[in-house]
Amino acid sequence: MTSAELKARIYANDPSHTIVVDMRSVTFCDSSGLAALLAGLEYTATARGALVLRQPSPPVMRLLRLTGTTNAFTIEPAPGPAPPELPAERDPPR
Repeated sequence: MTSAELKARIYANDPSHTIVVDMRSVTFCDSSGLAALLAGLEYTATARGALVLRQPSPPVMRLLRLTGTTNAFTIEPAPGPAPPELPAERDPPR
């Protein structure tokens, strides 16, 4: 998907709602892709909506870190493994 297509898809949604962009299979994102995401962020912010990046791939996270824009976005991380089960309670030794 091109940055123009991404921006058009974001702008096709109601900006007063939460717009989720699934980023887990993105293998390449450059400055024009970032510009489209930032435009989408501004688009939703002006209407009190939100733009959420769902599970950004390593290349996307690298771009966000390098450009200092990580904190500008709401990032929905990949679900992690389930927490380990706690052992059953035992009676204290006597």
